[in-house]
Amino acid sequence: MDAPRPRPAQAVAAPTDTSLAQALEARITHARIRMLYGHMPVTAWTLFGFTLIIGGLLHFTQRGPLGLPTLSWLAVTLVLAVTRALHAQAYLRSAHRQTSFWQHSYLGLTLVFSLCWSALPWVLPPHPDQQLAIALIGVLIGMAATGAAQISSDRANVRAWTVPILLSCALYSAQTGGPLGWFGGISIVGFLVILWLEANRGHRRVSEMLRLRFESEELAQARAHALREAE
Repeated sequence: MDAPRPRPAQAVAAPTDTSLAQALEARITHARIRMLYGHMPVTAWTLFGFTLIIGGLLHFTQRGPLGLPTLSWLAVTLVLAVTRALHAQAYLRSAHRQTSFWQHSYLGLTLVFSLCWSALPWVLPPHPDQQLAIALIGVLIGMAATGAAQISSDRANVRAWTVPILLSCALYSAQTGGPLGWFGGISIVGFLVILWLEANRGHRRVSEMLRLRFESEELAQARAHALREAE
């Protein structure tokens, strides 16, 4: 006796479930990207003004003119801040936000911006004031933590932002020598490890929250459709 053939509904069940899961993941990714871009214009212009403040601080606290590395860093940082602001505004005005370009370009600009800020301790004038150097290291650590909180919805961007800045601060602290320098460097590395782990947890929590939201919306739409069909 021949074995029973699989029903047509069973044959198409797996592809249908797969396509639904892919569509759900795409919605989660797009929502995550919107969360990243939402705060960026204000943040970028704030960093633009903060860069000007750092430039004024260096000008009035250092003896003699600022060197070419410092001036180059200030110019590049200002240009990147404007670029980030305009890039975010372009996304918010775009009619094609679901293309992968916006996700990859955001991550790329995050990494470039982080590398630029991580260079700050190394472009200071020769023999900088110790209090000024300590203050700037503290500012960079605070910027890394604040930025990680703002973009906590995506672990790749959190790591691209925090790793260059905090590793640079740790190396700069350690190269000063002495027990305090090494203590500061090791402590910053430990802080980086914590942020690395928290980035993964934050990414997972946001994914679960968005998945629950979209599944609830789909369930509500299915119920509404069933009610209309029953009338």
